Amino acid sequence: MNGKKIFGILLVFIGIFLLLGEFGMVDITIGEFISKYWTSILIVIGVYKLLTDSISKTTGIILIIIGGIFQLRNSQYFNIFEYNLFWPIVIILIGVYVLFSSKDGVWKVSSKDTLGVFTLFSSSNNKNISRNFKGGSITVVFGGADVDLREACISGEQEIKIDVLIVFGEVNICVPEEWNVIVKGTHIFADCNDKVTKNKFDADKPTLIISSFVVFGEFKIKN
Repeated sequence: MNGKKIFGILLVFIGIFLLLGEFGMVDITIGEFISKYWTSILIVIGVYKLLTDSISKTTGIILIIIGGIFQLRNSQYFNIFEYNLFWPIVIILIGVYVLFSSKDGVWKVSSKDTLGVFTLFSSSNNKNISRNFKGGSITVVFGGADVDLREACISGEQEIKIDVLIVFGEVNICVPEEWNVIVKGTHIFADCNDKVTKNKFDADKPTLIISSFVVFGEFKIKN
């Protein structure tokens, strides 16, 4: 059974559970579920990403961690934000990351076949020139990333995928004009400016599929 079917079965069970709650057969209603377990949506999406994404697991893992932390707090089992050491450690880690991350305005050029971009409270400029580009992932949390793929090549009529996660951030992707681009995803309080997918699909061209999950962010795709 593939990941898509497992995800569908999971949604059916959640829907049945909520329906039973509305009929009083279980002790929970839709309103109570949303107020107490809304962060479980992030966990469900994360699990779906892990089951269906064969290229990168980063987005799924991050969504599960974020959803799990907030769900534990909402359920009053464990609130990591109440620990005195939590925020100082977070600030130190952010400071170390900023110190050793690439400077703004400097483009990192890579010839690797897979793309891996991760920014946290910072920004990065990334250019890929692979002759056999196979996709990858872009994860931005409270930051920004520019990704230039105009000199990358996809072999033959191959179909590849890039997984994009944006949380309070901005991502700009430039793709070659000779690529087909398909954008799929979920955008919550987000701005998606797509200037590419309106072009006519050509079966003889390679295809880039962008799977995006954006929360309070901005996502731009252009040639």
